[in-house]
Amino acid sequence: MGLFNKADKASTEALSRRGESHLAPRTFNMTIGGLEKALLKEFPAEDAEKWDRTGLLVGERSLPVTRVAVALDATPAAVAAAAEAGANVLLTHHPAFLEAPDGFAPEASALESPGAVVWAAIRNQVALMDFHTALDVSPAAARVLPGMLGLKFTLRFAEPLEGSRRKGYGQICEVPDNDGEPETLARLAARCMAVFGRAPRVWGAPDAAVRRVVTATGSAGSLAP
Repeated sequence: MGLFNKADKASTEALSRRGESHLAPRTFNMTIGGLEKALLKEFPAEDAEKWDRTGLLVGERSLPVTRVAVALDATPAAVAAAAEAGANVLLTHHPAFLEAPDGFAPEASALESPGAVVWAAIRNQVALMDFHTALDVSPAAARVLPGMLGLKFTLRFAEPLEGSRRKGYGQICEVPDNDGEPETLARLAARCMAVFGRAPRVWGAPDAAVRRVVTATGSAGSLAP
């Protein structure tokens, strides 16, 4: 009896180890609500502007996540592309709506029907989620543009978030010299074109020295002063 128990235990342990091998399929289980909760921990709703909408706007929190599609804006076309890719969550920067739609119809654009995106999301069973201004002021977002453009983020903001030193709008950055010479506006514009793949709009003298730059994750409408 004792030998049988030992053999049975050894077999169980062997099977257990086999299940942990690199050949065993890896599973990832997260619900739509769990994804929202994890992202709200990184980008809290209380950091967002009062007029903004943050988190899950359309969808069922208890459903498991299959895939996540990412876009700047929630449009019927983006919803359709997400569904075609097998995603049941469309994560966008901008919210699908700010004011609740007063009508829902299967149109190609929200300009034709305010609820067109919601209609498309429900029809395609794609949840809509965004974090917008909560992401704009986050420490994670603050380093993205400076890092892409080779600027030195001074850890200071043009418009700090109230009650926080680590969050805010407008990252104040120092521009490293170019071989001992100050960077020029023209070369900074060329750097932007190389990074973003399109020509930027530029105002000012091309040969003007640039030593300090403010990058902005949002519209920068309040940062000019």
